[in-house]
Amino acid sequence: MIQRGATIFLTTHVLEIVERLCSHVAIIHQGRLVADGSIEQLRAGVASSLPGSEANQRLTLEEIFLSIVGAPVGEPVQELSWLI
Repeated sequence: MIQRGATIFLTTHVLEIVERLCSHVAIIHQGRLVADGSIEQLRAGVASSLPGSEANQRLTLEEIFLSIVGAPVGEPVQELSWLI
């Protein structure tokens, strides 16, 4: 599809699928666009902002999402109340 200049919008909460299928990502939080770009661009931006992390650290899209929307990264999330 890329060769033909087509764009496909995929909306999902399953971020592992997004990592496998998408070249660019947009993250919407509370109805606002809070981040967009390639997964590598988002990964580099988030990794550089985390204390004690290296810019080349391979964060998952889930970790990127949690960091951008303000949920604790690296800590088990017991409930999804932070999404409300």
